[in-house]
Amino acid sequence: RGGSSSEDETLTVLNAKYSNEAEEEPVEEAREVDTTVQKIVTSNFMGPKATPPGFLRRKLRKVPWHTFPDLLTYARCVAIPGLIVQYYCSTHPKKHIHSALIFAIASITDFLDGFLARRW
Repeated sequence: RGGSSSEDETLTVLNAKYSNEAEEEPVEEAREVDTTVQKIVTSNFMGPKATPPGFLRRKLRKVPWHTFPDLLTYARCVAIPGLIVQYYCSTHPKKHIHSALIFAIASITDFLDGFLARRW
């Protein structure tokens, strides 16, 4: 490449300019994402920056709320034999509806369990 030194200097300046801009943008984006994550994380903590407790947690302070997701899981495990007995052994004409209700309640507790476990 038989270019002049002024062309090389221009290329060097342009490369420096564009490489600096490329480095600055992700840093600014990372700072924005970092502050957004910080806001989300601090809003769900149970420490000094926590949101105030809800109605039930204020009224029933002695209840160990952090074990509630586990209790819901245990209740679902206990409901499995009940569901099987209801579906296969019952002679009631609406046994399918009763079984569906048991399954629906178990599904709702599964959602609630997952939500509370992630929150606490």
